[in-house]
Parts: sequence; structure tokens; C-alpha cells
Amino acid sequence: MPLLPIVEREMRVAARRPQTHGLRLLAAVAAIGLAFVIFAAHQGPASTGQLSKLIFMALSVLAFGFSLLAGVFLTADCICSERREGTLELLFLTDLKGYDIALGKLAATSLVALFALLAIVPVLGLPLLIGGVTGGEVGRVSLALLVTLVFSLATGLHCSSRCRDTRSAMAATFAVLLLVTGVLFVAVWLLEEVGRVGGAADLLVLSPLGMFLGALDMHYTRSDGPARYWTSVSIFTVAAIAQLAAASRRLPGLTEPEHAAEPEAPVAPRPGPLTFRGVPVLGNPYLWLLRRERYPAQPVGLMLWLVVALWAVCLIASGLTSRGNTTHILLVIAMFSAYALHVMVKALVAAQACRRFTEDHQSGALELLLATSLSPIALLNAQRQALWEQFGGWLKLLAVVNGLLWLAALTGQEHYDMDDGETLLIFSCFFVGGAVLLFLDFHALSWGGMAEALRGKRQHRAVLSTLARTLLPGWVAIFVFVFIGISGSVREEGILTFYLVWFLANALLAVVTASGRRRELLSNFRQLAAGDVPSRSEPKPWQSLAARPLGEPAANSPSA
Repeated sequence: MPLLPIVEREMRVAARRPQTHGLRLLAAVAAIGLAFVIFAAHQGPASTGQLSKLIFMALSVLAFGFSLLAGVFLTADCICSERREGTLELLFLTDLKGYDIALGKLAATSLVALFALLAIVPVLGLPLLIGGVTGGEVGRVSLALLVTLVFSLATGLHCSSRCRDTRSAMAATFAVLLLVTGVLFVAVWLLEEVGRVGGAADLLVLSPLGMFLGALDMHYTRSDGPARYWTSVSIFTVAAIAQLAAASRRLPGLTEPEHAAEPEAPVAPRPGPLTFRGVPVLGNPYLWLLRRERYPAQPVGLMLWLVVALWAVCLIASGLTSRGNTTHILLVIAMFSAYALHVMVKALVAAQACRRFTEDHQSGALELLLATSLSPIALLNAQRQALWEQFGGWLKLLAVVNGLLWLAALTGQEHYDMDDGETLLIFSCFFVGGAVLLFLDFHALSWGGMAEALRGKRQHRAVLSTLARTLLPGWVAIFVFVFIGISGSVREEGILTFYLVWFLANALLAVVTASGRRRELLSNFRQLAAGDVPSRSEPKPWQSLAARPLGEPAANSPSA
């Protein structure tokens, strides 16, 4: 028997899986395309070395974001889904150990991400050929990306072993990564710049972002740079191994039956109609079922409120501090905190839109519901109304956040150096356009999430597909434009033009996505609920044509 049989099997399966080669090719093409766009758009006075450094930084940041978020969408569902389906116990009927299953699950979900990262690493060497980047820097950054990827995947696996619900596991994984990356980095900056605490930068060895920045020559060449970098690499390597060991040790205990709660005394049914929080349920019982769940739950809500508190503290502090560099940095942190809130709420909307239909579709409950007097439009309206009741308050709060940022810019033009008019107009468009897109994206994510949930995908893949179809094009455009602007190829009036085009394109994408998914659900809801979805594994017409000899008719043609 092999040492790790499940790992060996998953590696053999991954070698034959088309998605493995497709994602690896897509990652390499995306990296090469990004480098080409930055190189072609460069018109500034920067030298070849500076341009090479800019391309290297853009590729490294892209790979770092991919590595950091891999655990949220790849491993956060790998164990809790087995627990829900009751198949985890079957694996322990064999002589497999906990580490066999844990490493097998890690290999099954993460080999695609590892191959994609390995496809990006050779592209990181292109700036080395241009000049301006050293070989040691490329090697250190590649190692930091690999360690970050393993740590993220191990975090997702560990959270999956402690949660029973996919949504909770994804939220817990994201919370851990946000804490050690964003929150810790901002806290260190506040301690150094505002609190004037010496030595606070040493805490960055506990952050993947600190490890990534420490790999760059500008930080590594300092006197304490090598010690900080290798300490951080060691810490996250040990943390990843510890999380894998903890998940392996916990797995055998997950097969034991959970202790049932003490049976409560029977309650006599109350006469009258069914009520929810004192309100009679008169119309849609499915809406009553959806309303029973309070979401965002307490841990997720606490995470959102912490970011709101960070935004409020930075915005107030930026107005109270004396005019200078600290004021601008505090305002930037407040703006990025608001943007992070927008992204987090939109991701939660996508997760919640996919969850109920995914679970009901996999369990067969959705087909049973359609056998009742409830129509598809009633189910869709109930899901939409429940989503609005759960997230409508947060959407209004984020609109107020954008409004307060706009008000701060209007009343503090001189304090924030926005008295030239052009800068104030740009920021005004940012805040107003962001509030408008918030509601348009909610409309698109709700319809898109319900449609993806009915296509037989697992919940985390349905969420990822929903976010990619609705928000990914806008994120990619912002990422590319930022690095083009850093190269000095964008003037101030070009920023406003780009944002207006970007806003109109994203608004149009949201409207088209929502209308298309709505039309699809209203016309094909019963077919999707029954699993009558065209398989992607079916050969395409051109593939069938290439597979048969020239002149031979197709199998389903009239002549055949």
C-alpha cells in the first residue's frame, strides 16, 4: 500500500483533469497579458529598470492576492461537505488515518492552485531579463508566495474541520486571513505613526503581507531584513503544518455521533395562523422559512462592525489631526476600509444567495417544493425579499458611509488638499458612483447566485462563479489601471475619464447580468431544479466534427 494513497490517487486524477491544464494556461496567459499591458501603456519618463520593477510588482501583487484567497474558495468546504453528506465515516471504515484523509483532501482541492502559481513564477522572471530586478528577489518572492498559498489552504482545511456549514467555514477562513493580513498591518502602522511606538514593525513577521514585503530588495537589504524575512517564513511554515496536524487529529472525532440535545417538553399548538415574530404568515411559507435565519450571524457581523469602527476612527482622526501626510494616510485608510466593507458585503450577498437553493437542490427538497402549490416566481420572490431583509440595512449603512466620506471631502477641501476642484470632482464621483453600484451589484448578485446554485455546483464554487461573473471584470480593470497610473502614464483628467467609463461599464454589466439571470430562472426554473442542465462534458459541434472522418455524417443527423 502506498504511503499516502489518497494523495497519490488525487495526483493521478489531477494529471488527467482538463481543468488542471486549463487553469495553468489561463494563469500564465493572464500574467503575460498584464505585463504586456503595463509595458505597452508606459509613456512616462521612467527608466527600463523602473519599468521592470513595476511589472514585477504588479505580477507579484496579483499572485499574492491569488495565494492569499485560495483557501477561502478551495479548501474551506472540503471536510464540512463530507460531514453533511455522511461520507466521512465511510473513509474511516478502511485503514486510513486522519493525516491520510487531511492530506488527500488538501491535494484534491489545492493541486490546481499550486499548478497555477507555478505557471506564474516563470513570468516573474521576465523582469529579471529586462533588468532592475535581482535573482535573489525573484526567488524570495516566489518562496513567500508558496508559503502564503500553503498557509491559506491549511487555514481553510482547519476551519472546514471545525465548521459544519460551508458558509461558516468560508467566513472563518476569510476572518483569519483578514486578521493576520489587513488588520495587523493597519494596527502596526497606527502604532508607529500615531502612537509613536518604537519597534512595532517587528510584529509584521506575523503577517503574510509583512513576509511578502520583506522579500523585496528595498526591505531585505536593511540590516535586520534577512532575519525578519526568514523568521516570517519559518512562522507561517510552522503554522501551516500545525493547522494540518490539528485537522488530521480532529478528523477521527468527527465521525462520532453528536450528543443530542435534551428533549424539550412538548408545546401545545397555538390556535390561529402561523406567525413569525408576532406577524402572521399569510402569503408565502417559503419566505417564512427563510426569515427564520438571522444573517449575517454574530461572528460575521462582529467582523463587519470592526471594519466599520476602523473606518470611523480613521475618518474622525483625519479630520482632527493637523494638515499633513498623516491626514492623507488616515483618509486613505478610511477609504480603503469603506471599499473593504463594500467587497465583504457583496461577497456575503453572493454566499447567501447561493446557500439555500444549493442545499435544497442537492437534498431534493426543491423538487418537493415545486410539487406543492408554490410557483417558481413565488420561490424566487421569497429568496429576493429575504436577501433584502438580511442585507438591506447594511446596504443603507454603506451608502451612509460613502455619503459621510463625500461630506468630509466637501467640507474639508483645504484640509485634505482638494481645493483645486478637479480632485474634489474625482472623489465625489468615487463616493457617489460606489453607492449606486452597491445596489446594482446587489441586484445582479442575488439573481446570479440563485442561477448558479441551481446548476449542481457546490456552494463555494457557486459563490466563486457568481463573484467572478459580476465583480471580477471591474476588479481587474482597477488593478491594471492602478499600476499603469503608478508608471506615470495617466494624467489627472485621465483618472476621471477612466472612472466614468469604468462606472458605466460595471453598471451595464450588473443590469445585463441581472436581467439575463432573471429571464433564465423564470423560464427554466423547473428544468434547473430537476437537474436538467446541459453538461459541459458533452462534445461541442466542432469537437464532434473533428472526431469523425471527413464526409461521415453526424450520429444525430437525418442522413445517419
